[in-house]
Amino acid sequence: MEGSHMFIEAFNYKRWSDQRTLEAIRSINGKEFPSAVKFAQQQLNHMIRVEEL
Repeated sequence: MEGSHMFIEAFNYKRWSDQRTLEAIRSINGKEFPSAVKFAQQQLNHMIRVEEL
């Protein structure tokens, strides 16, 4: 049971962290800061690749 609790806590933290990241990216004004949007896209791609591993 304890191991599954740790897994659930880790998953919940990951979900919270990802939601904050996506909210921050959504707040970027792409017309004013296109390089920031590109950087955010690269970071999201990196996050996905690391999770796939």
